[in-house]
Amino acid sequence: MNSNSSLIDKTFMNTLLFLLFILVSGCLYAQNSTSKHFKVESMSEGVYAIIHSPGGYAICNAGIVNLGEETLVFDTFLAPGAALDLLKIAVELTGNPVKYVINSHYHNDHIRGNQVFKPSATIISTAVTRELMAENEPKEILQEQEYAPQRLTQLKQEYETETDEKTKKSLLMWIGYFEAMVESHAILKTTLPDVTFSKSLSIHGSQREAQLFTFDLGHTTSDLILYLPAEKIVFAGDLLFIGMHPYLADGNTTHLVQDLMQLKTFDIEKVLPGHGEVGTSQDIDLMIKYVNQMNSLVERLAAQNVSSEELEQVHIPEPFDSWEFSNFFRLNLKFMFNSYAR
Repeated sequence: MNSNSSLIDKTFMNTLLFLLFILVSGCLYAQNSTSKHFKVESMSEGVYAIIHSPGGYAICNAGIVNLGEETLVFDTFLAPGAALDLLKIAVELTGNPVKYVINSHYHNDHIRGNQVFKPSATIISTAVTRELMAENEPKEILQEQEYAPQRLTQLKQEYETETDEKTKKSLLMWIGYFEAMVESHAILKTTLPDVTFSKSLSIHGSQREAQLFTFDLGHTTSDLILYLPAEKIVFAGDLLFIGMHPYLADGNTTHLVQDLMQLKTFDIEKVLPGHGEVGTSQDIDLMIKYVNQMNSLVERLAAQNVSSEELEQVHIPEPFDSWEFSNFFRLNLKFMFNSYAR
């Protein structure tokens, strides 16, 4: 073997080892994210669930989908700082630029990272979601600037004295929520979607198709889901919470059950909720059971003509008493009770 062939063999081996290192690093990254705001879980080849970490500034879950030559990101978190990590990881995992960003609905924890993806990405939402963002975001940000610093201080004090681990975990999530607000307000720019649609929209890449469908009047006035038909994967946004009490006070529970029943008609193997871990269609059934059980509870309480004080004493029914976001149970109960009374 001459010196030239030896050099070629050495170069080939170095290149092969480098490519193997990149491949292994990518797999490890998908399992053990270095971001303090979230963890990354592979749902299929080129499809990733980005799941909020307690204390981080993501707050909601997000998704990354490799379309082929471009990448799609589903929801952008509460804080631009967390969204910067999301953008970085999306490019690292797929090797492609982020071309599309989807906003599932108008709530702050799903949209405020939008600014990080401009100007290169196109932001997409329903037409109603864009209107709600334009109307509500400026007012909400001004209100938050007034109350968020004080609330953050209170939560930190509660955390220091709390001894129950489940309660401490919940407090840690809310500390991250208000901390993200306080730290991001100075740089926050409301960034509205560029493209809107009414019923459905398909995005075709060289490797896969991503389908968007609207669901009205359930969680909010307008929500959308992302469906990957080849992989049978759904990114459900806040139409679905898994292992956590959902937030029902901005929608209609009758319509929400109808939306969830419609979601069940999709061929689903995996589903990413807006909050919680990756699940299956069985978790949609459990969410339907939660809403129906809440409706039955409210009807029974209304028939008993209970007072506001008595509502505070109602216990969380099984099997939902072990779910996180337990403060949402009381909020949901009061909202639904008052709506029923009207």
